[in-house]
Amino acid sequence: MKRLRNHPSTGRELSAAKRWYDRAEPGLGREFVLEVDRVLDAVADGRLPTLAHPDVPAVRRVMLERFPYWLVVLERPNEVVLVAVAHMKRRPGYWRGRIPSA
Repeated sequence: MKRLRNHPSTGRELSAAKRWYDRAEPGLGREFVLEVDRVLDAVADGRLPTLAHPDVPAVRRVMLERFPYWLVVLERPNEVVLVAVAHMKRRPGYWRGRIPSA
C-alpha cells in the first residue's frame, strides 16, 4: 500500500463538504468522509484505477460513487498525494496552483 498524504488545503475542503452534507441531512457528512477514505485507500492499494486529467497530465482523479466530487491526486512511486476534494460542477481547476509546474 502506498503512503497517503494530503495537501494542506484538502482538510478544509473535506470539512466544508462534510458540514454542508450534515446540514442537508444529519449523518450524511460522516458518510461523505467515509466514502472519501474508502476511495483513497483503494487508490493507495492499487484496487481502484484513476483517470488522467485531460488538462494536467501529472494529475490523476477518481470520482466518488455517491457524491458529485472528484478526488484529485498525484500518484508517485511510494505515495498518493490528495491534492483536492473538488466538486464536479464548481470552480473547475481551482487546485492547479497546488501542483508543481502545473
